[in-house]
Amino acid sequence: MAVPTLRALCESEHEVVGVITRPPKRRGRSKALIASEVAQFAASAGLPLLETERPASEESMAWISSLGADLGVVVAYGALLPRHLLDALPLGWINLHFSDLPDLRGAAPVQRALLRGDTCLTSSVFQLEAGMDTGPVFSRVKHDLGSEITSGDALAAMAHSGADQVVEVVDQLASGNAEATVQDTGVNNTRVTHASKLDRQDGFVDFARTATETKDQIRAVSPEPGAWTLLPDGSVMKLAGATVVEPVGITGLPGTVSSTGKQVLVACGEGQVAIREVAPAGKRQMAATDWYRGARLKEDARLGQTREEDR
Repeated sequence: MAVPTLRALCESEHEVVGVITRPPKRRGRSKALIASEVAQFAASAGLPLLETERPASEESMAWISSLGADLGVVVAYGALLPRHLLDALPLGWINLHFSDLPDLRGAAPVQRALLRGDTCLTSSVFQLEAGMDTGPVFSRVKHDLGSEITSGDALAAMAHSGADQVVEVVDQLASGNAEATVQDTGVNNTRVTHASKLDRQDGFVDFARTATETKDQIRAVSPEPGAWTLLPDGSVMKLAGATVVEPVGITGLPGTVSSTGKQVLVACGEGQVAIREVAPAGKRQMAATDWYRGARLKEDARLGQTREEDR
């Protein structure tokens, strides 16, 4: 998510004097150390690069001081910056955050927004403070992304449009025309909400919710941490994409699965959804209709029934 902003800054009239990103991580079956996409872009652009988990360490601070930077730009770094680091640059640090602050402060604003059914999202560029996403806001841009988009696609779209938003704020800061507005938190912080990171259990779909809520849950956790349910034999099956459809005949208890030949339908606590793609344990992702034809489930088979060991 940070690469579009880095690329846009490199293509702007401003000089990128250094890049800070996370160290390489072991990925894939080979567990080879792979540099972050930010590091790969920085290397290809010949930019000074610091890969660290401790951007405020003595060594990191010395490196930052040597750059002579005026401003720091943060996108998706995933860590709070301490006061002495925030004060190290003349113009401080700004952050691109994917919510209408103070709504959804925290690590997973887009996922949490989709989980509650939002279709119009906002990106904010704000001045970093020691608190989590508490600083005054320079810019807000609304994005009408519809009711079907997944969190992965929403983040990709907002990362690209947000890059231009960041450059515009940097232009204003450079010219001395930037204006930031203190976040309106309401009486006793009633307008403040938080967006904690989702975990694997947030992706478990039991189909007990309404059809719309189930659809929103699946799109909110796609691709991370991922939507999944349980087959009648207790094995895990991943889910990718769902659409609310008008009930066809008797839908049955929540999780009851059936097929029209063209769609695989699952009854919810209210209404039903058509699931688009699935991946049973040990198999690749496939069309739900292909899976259903080969699954040979019993009549009235149900998905999402909790196993004894999970109760």
